[in-house]
Amino acid sequence: MLKSWNDERGFGFITPHDGGPQVFVHARHCELHRMQRPEVGLEVTFEVVRAEDGRLQAHQVLPRHGWAAVDRLPDGALRQKRADARERQVRQQQDRRNQRRAERQEVVQWGTASYFAIAVLIALLGVLSVGWRLPGWVWWGYGMASVATFLLYRGDKRAAQRGHWRVPEARLLLAGLLGGWPGAIVAQQTLRHKSTKAAFRAAFWGTVVLNLGAVVTWAVWGRTALELVGRP
Repeated sequence: MLKSWNDERGFGFITPHDGGPQVFVHARHCELHRMQRPEVGLEVTFEVVRAEDGRLQAHQVLPRHGWAAVDRLPDGALRQKRADARERQVRQQQDRRNQRRAERQEVVQWGTASYFAIAVLIALLGVLSVGWRLPGWVWWGYGMASVATFLLYRGDKRAAQRGHWRVPEARLLLAGLLGGWPGAIVAQQTLRHKSTKAAFRAAFWGTVVLNLGAVVTWAVWGRTALELVGRP
């Protein structure tokens, strides 16, 4: 039963039927609707929660037969509801800022590894060119495919900003698989596009590995096959 209630400050005390200690209750934990208020003597149901200061508090307080109707909520309840709403808004804004900060940090860290992959490609093509006489058009092929892929990413970025039809992710991945992944990396880092979605990144790096594996296999085993064919 609601033993006491202070309208001005928006709190009171409940006396349990089992004769235990009184339980503190605040207006924000009463399931109040507009034009309703707690009233001394009401039979209520509630859950008991122990606050940080060790005091017992009543949460999810509901009347057995309905709240009393008034012209407006108690001033204390209104002030507390506004304060709670402001606190939730500030907390949500802080959570969004923290999330954006974490995403930016992740993009920077991933960007360093991404550019390292381009350096590995250049070194690999250099080794294949010297040791296995890799045709020069392979270099040109990577360059042209990278430019085309970069433009593809830029078009998808603009479409996303303007709400137009997007480039399918499968097409972006296929462009990387066909040798345009260095341009995709540059686009991801400079345009901040497709750089945070974990599923896409995993699929993208899969295309990078497949592309490099195909080039190495073609350069090494293709030359070995030609040498075997050319032997008397």
